[in-house]
Amino acid sequence: MLKSFLKRVVPKKYHPLYHLHTRTIRLSNGLIQKGPFSGMRYHDESYSSGSCSKFNGTYEQEIQPIIENEINKQYEVFIDIGSADGYYSVGMALWSNCSKIISFECSQKARILQYKLAVLNKVQERISIRGRCEIEDLKKCLKDFKNALILCDIEGYEYELLNPNLIPDLKKTSLIIEVHNHVWDKMEYEISKRYKHTHDIKSFKTRTEFKNSDYCFPNLYYKILPKRYKSYPILDQRLQETTYLYLLPNATKKSNL
Repeated sequence: MLKSFLKRVVPKKYHPLYHLHTRTIRLSNGLIQKGPFSGMRYHDESYSSGSCSKFNGTYEQEIQPIIENEINKQYEVFIDIGSADGYYSVGMALWSNCSKIISFECSQKARILQYKLAVLNKVQERISIRGRCEIEDLKKCLKDFKNALILCDIEGYEYELLNPNLIPDLKKTSLIIEVHNHVWDKMEYEISKRYKHTHDIKSFKTRTEFKNSDYCFPNLYYKILPKRYKSYPILDQRLQETTYLYLLPNATKKSNL
């Protein structure tokens, strides 16, 4: 009752989530504030994830050290599978040394948003935006390039697609995989098992804790909000079962993490 009453009498601009969203977008001035893609232009049209944590520079903070570790390496191609609105494909086109960026995304709406983001950052000529990625598509990509980095976020299809028995070049490819253990509780275990003889493997849990100082634009209103609201512009609000795998080919031993 009290909650409903407050919603009616308190102006919308002071509703916690509305306030945090609009404040973050406005003060970001169209730029990602920190992290590996700091300074990248962004828009308030995310697909399948919120835009606030991206503007704030804390989106998928779990793997930011990995991205920072990989971004300056000399890969011939960066392959973004499940690229959504192009946050990673555009960011890598801007800041990485990769010669080629290939982006796979099933959703036409997301591909349109991704192209807009690429144009906004003037990197549309560097990115090849494609549709759904199947085994033959990925096999061809890896045959065309000797040295590849793959980022994969495909909502549970990762075990089916990333099969080194069907795509042998995966055995010498660097991979960052978002693992959807809620789809199959053995997902991480089985993927790791496939690559244990060919890769150095590290696992990262989904981040559930944060510090108030993670937010770029704190004010008095933010400071007095309950914790459940303070996390909104910082965390990605993803399932706790989700993990990330970072796999580097044994032959290269590239990671310092």
